[in-house]
Amino acid sequence: MITSPSVTVYTDNGGLSKLLLTFSTPPYPPPPQPTLYSDLEFVKTFLYTYQSFATPERLLRKLIERYNVVRPAGMSFKGFAVMKQTIQARVINALKLWVDLSVDFKGEREIL
Repeated sequence: MITSPSVTVYTDNGGLSKLLLTFSTPPYPPPPQPTLYSDLEFVKTFLYTYQSFATPERLLRKLIERYNVVRPAGMSFKGFAVMKQTIQARVINALKLWVDLSVDFKGEREIL
């Protein structure tokens, strides 16, 4: 997005997609200790800073894309079901946190 030389230019080059993968993909193998706190802090930090490199519309579009995860070739249906459920739960949690923390939604109840 380029509007004028004085306005921030948004470029992705895969960056936004990679960041979404970071907090939505379950680790493999699973860590011995849950990492919920660090995941939550990463998502909060991401949501507080994403506007420096993406628009709210682009973030929402990418979250929807990530929610609609596709089964990788060669992955069992059972393994995919578990992975899909985890990814979708993480995306929903990120969306809820975004709505709760963000000024993007303040006074915009019709969006919700």
